[in-house]
Amino acid sequence: MQNTAMTNTAMTNTAMTNTAMNNVASTNIFNISVDQDTLDDHFHYLSGCWLKGDYAEIVEKGGTAIKEDQYDVRIAIYYLYSIWIVEGSGYLLGCLEAILSLVKNYESSHDLGGFEETVEKNILDSLNLFFKKMSRRLERFSPTTADDDLESVVEVFEKIKEGCQQLGGFYEVEKRVESIIEAYQPVLEKLQKENDELEASLNTLKAEEVPNKNLGKDTDSIVEAIDRFEANNEDKVILRELNLPNKECLSYPFSMLLEKIKLMERLSERRDLYKAAIVLEDIREEISTMNPLDYFPVYFRGYSHVVAQYSTELFQHIQNHDSIHWSALKQLYSVDKDGFQKLEVTPPNLTYGSENATEYDQESLNRDNYLMG
Repeated sequence: MQNTAMTNTAMTNTAMTNTAMNNVASTNIFNISVDQDTLDDHFHYLSGCWLKGDYAEIVEKGGTAIKEDQYDVRIAIYYLYSIWIVEGSGYLLGCLEAILSLVKNYESSHDLGGFEETVEKNILDSLNLFFKKMSRRLERFSPTTADDDLESVVEVFEKIKEGCQQLGGFYEVEKRVESIIEAYQPVLEKLQKENDELEASLNTLKAEEVPNKNLGKDTDSIVEAIDRFEANNEDKVILRELNLPNKECLSYPFSMLLEKIKLMERLSERRDLYKAAIVLEDIREEISTMNPLDYFPVYFRGYSHVVAQYSTELFQHIQNHDSIHWSALKQLYSVDKDGFQKLEVTPPNLTYGSENATEYDQESLNRDNYLMG
């Protein structure tokens, strides 16, 4: 029953997310009439969540405001960035298409008549904020193949850039979008190369299978053809053997690490050990500092969602705990995780008003913002 309830809740949240995103994409918010006091209340609340890095709360409350047409471009941008962070790169294309709609709607409405200065400032500041945050995130986390359709993502970026060029006065936004497109280019080129190599390998394999209809006579030939195919697609074979979802887990840093490993193996096969040692040193240095969130982002979605939603309370508990009770629970956790999960524990009350708690809360939020973008 509990699992069913959780599933229903997740489906409800997903439905609201889709509705809210569709509303932003399909509604010209510059024509929406909203009570200013209500709008200010929503904006100030969500601004507080934004400063704390509470993106999950923005998704929930911002999604409700959008669904009820109680929002403006600032709230829309808060929501679109937050849904990308909380739900992952599968939502990126939808977020960008919604932003493209905002740009087009602003352009068409602007042609019909001028806006108040505050409206023009809001859309410019909001777009700058979104792409500034995205640029900073991409400086730490390279674009990954988790994006549903990288070519479509880059295509929408290009259209947003063109829209900003036509508007005029959006030069800073245009340059930020251009830098993001440049960050995606190496990934696109690598994916295109992999797709071409995979298609060529498949064609070769199919051609070699044609004369091998009699498996009793030509089994060795088929095995050799398969071996050649797997050798040419080694990273995908590795993912299959590790039971990793091919499309989502082969992040850009991980794919680069696999390339280095393959290079070292090829050098060692040729007994070119001096150069193999150089590659080995680089691999060892990378492994010693690798952040698993960068290499396997799909497996850390749940972790990142929990940190984003409950960061304040979680880090408060880490800082302000009873050392004896905490140590005993950690010992149980280390030897019996199932028993640890089932054990009923009464946590101490958190004191949010203390000076130390406030200091640590800010420190924890800074750390959470680093992890979550």
